[in-house]
Order: sequence, then structure tokens, then C-alpha cells
Amino acid sequence: MYEEIAEAVETRMNTEWTTLHPTINVFFDSTNQQTDNEDSFVDFTILFGEARRMNIGISYRNHRCEGIININIYVKKGEGTRTALSYADDIAGIFRDKLFSGILCKSPSIKRLGEELQWFVYNVSVPFQADFAYTS
Repeated sequence: MYEEIAEAVETRMNTEWTTLHPTINVFFDSTNQQTDNEDSFVDFTILFGEARRMNIGISYRNHRCEGIININIYVKKGEGTRTALSYADDIAGIFRDKLFSGILCKSPSIKRLGEELQWFVYNVSVPFQADFAYTS
């Protein structure tokens, strides 16, 4: 279940983002991170939360997993906040109220995280739920 969720969410991000911003890299969990040569980049993580069974029965079991899609946007200091906010708006639009592969994304939140080394950072957090059925 978790592998399928991660694959669907990461594929959606990669497909939509590279269409909008083909020169800005997305770094997914456990992949090589940015170099100092990057002008901007995006760091992408899926945080899984509680999972629970949604019905009672022996032969057909519906489960729901909840979590957060957590995306940090890094732009070079001095570019201004509008660049980062524009990227944040684009990412929010990729996931806001979208239903795909059994995953329902909810309303994104955008937060200013501030300066980190040579970067200025904004965060986009998107709560989601994913429903899956298992048979015995």
C-alpha cells in the first residue's frame, strides 16, 4: 500500500512539475541532493500517518491511510519571496483537491521557513488520504 501511494504521488509531482518548470530539480526522499550550483530546487517527502480499517467484515477489508505531502522550495537568497511563492502556488495547484490512484489530496498550506545557508525556503504541506481494499 505505501509503495503504491509513494509511486503515485511522486509520479504526479514529477510529471506536473517538469511540465511547468523543466529546469528546476525535484529531489525525492533518499535521492542525491542539490549541489551549490542550483539556482532553485525542490525537496519532496511523503510523511505517512495513521492507517485504519474502515469497515467490519472478514472477506472484504477497506483501509485508509492518511499522511502529508511535504515539499520544501529552495531559492537563492536575493531572488525575493515572489519567486518562491510562485513555485509554491504551482505545487499547491498540482495537488489541491485532486483525486488520483485512490488518493484524495486536501487543501495545501504554504509557510515561510526563512533562510537556510544560501537559500530562502518556503514549505507546502498537503494532507492526503488513500483508501485501499484488501481481500482475504
